[in-house]
Amino acid sequence: MVVREIPAKYYFPIEKDSFREKLKKIKVVYTDVDSTLLGPRASIFSSPHGGYTLKAAESLVKALERGLDVTLVSGRSSHQ
Repeated sequence: MVVREIPAKYYFPIEKDSFREKLKKIKVVYTDVDSTLLGPRASIFSSPHGGYTLKAAESLVKALERGLDVTLVSGRSSHQ
């Protein structure tokens, strides 16, 4: 595995407390369905490395428990 350091020009100087306050303002989460939320075989429970996982489903539940609206989107056209 190759690990590269991120150049300093890509760092954003932000304090943790300030960042947390900004995160509290988020009301809606938009997530792409294909290949982002859904794994292989178009299943929310499929792991990208084979096998099964609950990670995506647990993330959706956590977002909903925190009062966020979750909107599923897709880049596919209606003909696909």
